[in-house]
Amino acid sequence: MRASWGQSGMQPISDGLSRETLGPNVHYYSDGNYLPGLTVVNNANPNLRAERNTALNIGLDVQLFHGNLSASLNWFQHTNDRLLIPTQVPQPPNQAGNTWLNTGELRNTGMDAQISWNHIVNTSQLDWSADLVLWGTNTQLVNIGWSTPDFTAYIGSPGFCCAGYILVENDAPLGQLYGLVQAGVNPDGTIQYKDLNKDQTVDIYNAVSPDKQVLGQGTPKLEMGINQTLRYGRWDLNVFLRGAFGHSLAHDNRVHYENLEPDFGLYNHIKTSYFNSRIRDYTQISDVFVEKANFLRLDNATLGYRFAFKETARIQMLRLYVGGQNMLVFSKYTGMDPEVRWQDNGTFDNGGRPYSASPNLLAPGVDRRGTYYLSKTYFLGVQAGF
Repeated sequence: MRASWGQSGMQPISDGLSRETLGPNVHYYSDGNYLPGLTVVNNANPNLRAERNTALNIGLDVQLFHGNLSASLNWFQHTNDRLLIPTQVPQPPNQAGNTWLNTGELRNTGMDAQISWNHIVNTSQLDWSADLVLWGTNTQLVNIGWSTPDFTAYIGSPGFCCAGYILVENDAPLGQLYGLVQAGVNPDGTIQYKDLNKDQTVDIYNAVSPDKQVLGQGTPKLEMGINQTLRYGRWDLNVFLRGAFGHSLAHDNRVHYENLEPDFGLYNHIKTSYFNSRIRDYTQISDVFVEKANFLRLDNATLGYRFAFKETARIQMLRLYVGGQNMLVFSKYTGMDPEVRWQDNGTFDNGGRPYSASPNLLAPGVDRRGTYYLSKTYFLGVQAGF
């Protein structure tokens, strides 16, 4: 049995958060030229402090069969307070509408387990060992620094103003993907949404609406990794599988480019398995754009062969190996990559101008348009010993 408690400061997500920062603004005319303008996008806060992490861990470690089978079970609770959060502030007296503040508290509670079994099968020709790691967490926003529900991870242009993907509220899970529920398409091409509170009207435009609900969770309930090593004669094989389950992703590409509204005629529309050619309506965040993103990934696989030499030979060992990284992904998610998005690194508009609050740690679960495919890597190598 073991237990530990500790407290430490945390590295900020970037430097300069306490300083006044500038961003691009409209061009202005001066002496016959149009010059790029700048505006204050973040107010200075010289009193800003580092976040603080308080960690409590209780664990149990077991070894059996002369150490060939070992297991570790761990319960943990990590509390982060003095969170660095970009907060909307009034203008005036502030020059900008955003200031980084130490506000809020985040509590992460969960369990992890690791099982290592060496020599599951052990003969003169065959040896097999495996490691399994499982972990699951529940992250709660204990206090976000304000009392009323708020929204973050804004959609941006083209075609959107103030809608947000993520509902942020006290005493609630982190990463609540929030929006309307589609019920069908009307004959004129407008989208029909469910009247969840049964009052004969659907409140579409209010941020907090009785006709909106939590559509998915941006953080996974369970993650896992399996590493297996197999040796047969002079052959060796190592395979590492990794997966995450229980999380959803807001598919930002689909939100913007499945829309067939005529005002967006200059944009290419994408046709996914969810595409509906009957729709002629402005898009709202709804359940059809929030997809389950469970996945199992073959992260790494390596196959090798060792050549045998006489003791008098100059070369004592020669191993040829071939393998790959990120070779296969099993998932029903239709986007670029089903990986968990632990924070929102997106841009605010289609021109690529970064949103002043990026990266946004309060907004896991948003698959932005800037996401690109992870590369697949294949390799061939030689190891030699003399």
